Amino acid sequence: SYNNNIIGIICKWTINEAAVLNSAYSLDYNTWFSSQVYLYINANETSLGAAVTAVIPNTQQPLGTTISPLIINIISTPSSLAILDGSGGILFLLATAPGYYASTDTSKLRGTATMPVISQQVACIGGTYKSDIGVHSCFPCVNGSKNSRDTP
Repeated sequence: SYNNNIIGIICKWTINEAAVLNSAYSLDYNTWFSSQVYLYINANETSLGAAVTAVIPNTQQPLGTTISPLIINIISTPSSLAILDGSGGILFLLATAPGYYASTDTSKLRGTATMPVISQQVACIGGTYKSDIGVHSCFPCVNGSKNSRDTP
């Protein structure tokens, strides 16, 4: 039976950014249900911040066919986040400039989707923006504003 047992690994890689790996298991921990990486901006030493900034996988950062949805660990550096799956696959998310996101969509990656999968910098699409350096996806623009890629 599913009891929403969640095990989390917290990984902080810059002064104000953090990632949390959440994996949900059955009550007896014998069955894995799902894994997601929650990204936070404005985290500090005592708090992750008010809300989750992004969740991986998402439409801009899917796991694709080369990475298993069973995520077993996350590792960080000051400018990147590595996601390790249960089959030995590695996904590297490299920090991108304002106006761009770290795409893991293998149909948009240059070259072939081989191990390890390394994200590519892709411009935010119309209606979205990203105003800082980081590995997270772009955010929807504020209603009534237009996309300049890095400001709402």
